[in-house]
Amino acid sequence: MTNFQYQCCFCRLWPGVAASTCSEAIDGTSTTCSPLLNTELREVTTSQYSLSVPADYLGFDGIEATATGTLGVAVSTPPLLRYGSADGKENLSVVVRDAASIKPTFFQITDITQYGGLADVAKLVLPKNSRFLSAESITLPQPPYDTGTIRGVIELPDIHLYRYEFQTVEDQHYALSIAASRGQVYFVGASAPVDRWNDEKETLLNSVQSFRLKRY
Repeated sequence: MTNFQYQCCFCRLWPGVAASTCSEAIDGTSTTCSPLLNTELREVTTSQYSLSVPADYLGFDGIEATATGTLGVAVSTPPLLRYGSADGKENLSVVVRDAASIKPTFFQITDITQYGGLADVAKLVLPKNSRFLSAESITLPQPPYDTGTIRGVIELPDIHLYRYEFQTVEDQHYALSIAASRGQVYFVGASAPVDRWNDEKETLLNSVQSFRLKRY
């Protein structure tokens, strides 16, 4: 039986640590989430986003397979980026989809909250036969941006990320971060077999939590 038990457990993983961002549990209650744990990561930066990946993970190029196996999400777009452990059991992937292919709208999606709350987005993109473990909403304030034109310095809206943890019927544990900008939806996911998750969760959660989307 599918277990739709949503509870914010990210913050409870590391109690007593000062909060770095503001989060909202799926039932609307306010919580706090902890900053990144210390682990050996290396940063990958593009014009669209930045992400820290485990230093000992291998990079994969020219991926032909769909993202279903790497993110646990039924998306047909091959990953933009994929890293994995030496034995291939743990994976970290970035997938980008056109927002209109997820849910058509009359306006361009510029933030994930335009799709609704945590539960609304979960129904759109997460596997229906999975056991949901946690969900939270993260707010990332953006610094002012100097346009270099007569417009001068402008204020940028906050970026919101939705984070989920769930397990699939294939006994895979996933941590997933979702954000949107300029009509694109970004999926950043980490996965490991359920029986190996506790050993790998610190590294994988660090990577997923490090994801930052760029407005400019």
